[in-house]
Amino acid sequence: MKIVKPDDAVSFKNAENCYGTEASFDGAPLNGALITVKGRYPESGYVMNEVCAELAFVVRGSGRVCSDEESIEFGVNDNLYLASGEKFYWEGDFDIYTICTPAFYPEQHKEVQ
Repeated sequence: MKIVKPDDAVSFKNAENCYGTEASFDGAPLNGALITVKGRYPESGYVMNEVCAELAFVVRGSGRVCSDEESIEFGVNDNLYLASGEKFYWEGDFDIYTICTPAFYPEQHKEVQ
C-alpha cells in the first residue's frame, strides 16, 4: 500500500483556468490528480494524451467535454473516460479527479488543432 498526503501532492498549472494537484506513487502503473477548470481549456484547439487513458470523476460543478465528433455534458458524480490519443477540450466550471494509466507525465500531454 502507498499513500500521498496533501502536503506531498505536486501542484501544477496548465493555464490560468486549469490547475490542480497530482499524486504519484513510486513504481505504480497509474497516478491521479484533482483538477479545477474554470472556462475553456485549452483556450483554443484541443488537448490529447498520447499515452494515457484517463478516467475522470466529477467532484464539483458541471461542464462539457468536446471532440470533433461529439459534446458530452456532465455534472457532479459523473464518470468520464478519455482514451489515449483522443483529442478533446473541457468547458465549464468544475473540479474533476482523474486517474491516468500508465502514470501521467507532462511530455505526453499535447495541445493540438
